[in-house]
Amino acid sequence: MKTNKIEKLIRQKADKDVPDVLSSIKETPEYSRFMDDARTRKTSSYRLKRLAPLLATMTAVFIFAIILFTPASPGDAPQVTTSIQMEINPSFSIDLDSEDTVVELNAYNSDAETLLENQDDLIGDDLDTAIDRLISRSIELGYMSSENNDVLFTVSGEDTEKNETLRVHVEQKVPEVASRNGVSNASMMRSVAGPPGEGEIEDAKEHGMGFMQMRLVNLILNETNAYTLDELKNRKIPELKTILEEESIDQDQFEGPMPGPPDNGGMGPGEDMGPSEDTGPNSDRGPGSEGNPHTNSNSSGE
Repeated sequence: MKTNKIEKLIRQKADKDVPDVLSSIKETPEYSRFMDDARTRKTSSYRLKRLAPLLATMTAVFIFAIILFTPASPGDAPQVTTSIQMEINPSFSIDLDSEDTVVELNAYNSDAETLLENQDDLIGDDLDTAIDRLISRSIELGYMSSENNDVLFTVSGEDTEKNETLRVHVEQKVPEVASRNGVSNASMMRSVAGPPGEGEIEDAKEHGMGFMQMRLVNLILNETNAYTLDELKNRKIPELKTILEEESIDQDQFEGPMPGPPDNGGMGPGEDMGPSEDTGPNSDRGPGSEGNPHTNSNSSGE
């Protein structure tokens, strides 16, 4: 008997004698439930795969909306650590963060508002970029010139060592920029440090000065009885510097606000002294509605 016939007989015998187990299993209720569950899972998995991109997009939109419409906490805003005030004709400040990046520009008079107009893109730049543009623009607008070359400035912040480093840097940087723009005789002088206090700007305006020059005048009035406000308010910046040196008064040792002694013709923030007599040619103030005390002082007696 050939091998293939033997195999055929064995299979026939097996089919006859061995029960059909698979068919029996398929006929059981358990098998039916198993198949139903398998078909359900397959359908759910397919649907989930189709929905996955849509769900991801919706989740991203939801998270973006939360970020967009949630108000930023105060801790998210840049923190001002150092403030640099300058006074030419414009009186303004450049506020820096801990990395010496410009985070805010402040105008203290109308000339400064003109100077800082459309300069918001300086926010985020470094200090040198801000000085370069603002000094160049001051010269371009006529606020700073060879005749009106005095620049008062201060640096204030919690880090005294850094303050002094920045003072030296500003003292060198401003004349450098001015010289490149045609003003080779820029004269730097430190005033009493600190941003303006309440009423300080308004009171200084009443006397035809910026608040930084008013601080120097009040400092002299506070430290010596040799002068009155009327005698000092039309002095040039170099003249005030000479008086401070002669009286051995170091303005770096003081902080603003700097009220003057009322009984000596000085004035303090908030005091209503009334408008002073215009003894200087205030009409020759350069561009803008607010002449800087430096221009006013420079023109007196010339």
